[in-house]
Amino acid sequence: LKGGFDELNRHKIDSRGCTNFASTFDNCVGLDGFDLTKLNTSRATNMGAMLNCNFNQNLGSWDVRNNTNFASFTSRNTTWSTENYGATLMGWLRWDSETHAPQEGWVLKSNVNFHAGNAQLVAGSEAALAREYYINTLGWSITDGGLI
Repeated sequence: LKGGFDELNRHKIDSRGCTNFASTFDNCVGLDGFDLTKLNTSRATNMGAMLNCNFNQNLGSWDVRNNTNFASFTSRNTTWSTENYGATLMGWLRWDSETHAPQEGWVLKSNVNFHAGNAQLVAGSEAALAREYYINTLGWSITDGGLI
């Protein structure tokens, strides 16, 4: 793409009907130049290896309620910050920090494998509580860098 991600950001990407995002940005370089929040992921069922590259964005605005596959979602060497990783986990749940639970009526799929590379969360934080909800209530298997 001539002009790179700056050029791509100027165009509206219609991803409303997309169900398979697997390997979309696999091994992509310079991904933080593209605003990933513009993607409509509401129909996605497969995001395996979607972001198997270095990136650092808050993806919490994505609707991932239909997704059943996050295997190898990010690479082991991701640069996903604690803040953006945590905001993403809380956003996907529509996490309510007062009730320490998802927004009423917002339901994600159960028993999903999610690989977040080496991304970490701060122990005792709201994001860590949300991570526990994924694991203990939804039965997700989360592979990440753990808690710090």
